[in-house]
Amino acid sequence: MNGSHSLAAKYLPVPGSLDTRGTDYPLPVFADPPSPSLAGKRVLIVSADGPELPEIDVPLEYLRARGAEVQLAGQNWIFEYRDPPGYIVIAQWLADNVCVKADLALKDVVNVADYDALFIPGGAWNPDMLRTDGDALRIVREARAHGVLIVSLCHGPQVLISAAKREPDEPVVFPRGTEITGVESIHVDLETAGFVVHKDQPTVYDAASRLLTARGPNDLGPLCEAMGRLLSQPAKA
Repeated sequence: MNGSHSLAAKYLPVPGSLDTRGTDYPLPVFADPPSPSLAGKRVLIVSADGPELPEIDVPLEYLRARGAEVQLAGQNWIFEYRDPPGYIVIAQWLADNVCVKADLALKDVVNVADYDALFIPGGAWNPDMLRTDGDALRIVREARAHGVLIVSLCHGPQVLISAAKREPDEPVVFPRGTEITGVESIHVDLETAGFVVHKDQPTVYDAASRLLTARGPNDLGPLCEAMGRLLSQPAKA
């Protein structure tokens, strides 16, 4: 029996002139840090396949340039079934020709309280897979329980919607009225889940939930700077 891959023969190949990388986002320019201002801070980035390239690269480089220790956690199956194992495919809109090696599997993140921040990049594919991943949702819930700063942007807050869904006898993850932002296409989903969506602000910080969000790649500059300020504060809420 033929598999679904055989269907491609019915269609035209993508022309070489068709650029599937999408928008060429301007990259933010940061002032050189006068010192390793985030030395001693630990940040966990969680991602499935398909994070938008600048949404994972810019925060990663910003944090490491300031002395933070950053670990990238990928879904369990990419370590168990992928060859070579542990590689996350990064997206540029529809293009998927670059990848990055994850440091550990989601199941191996056993003490979320050891981290100062949890970062969830966007991209259309990545959050859709993370929001049905039990380990990813566990990590978000444990981060909330321990007062770990949670940072996300674009489509990434879809994962927060799924993490907030709970049984009646379980603790509240994100209370109704938690302030947030994200890409326009998920505003209605966030509002339905009980979040208060700020549509015209590049970044939104809800102090009660220690949640920092941004609208999309064009807001990476203010998002990273806000994340740096919050991580520089001495104590968790």
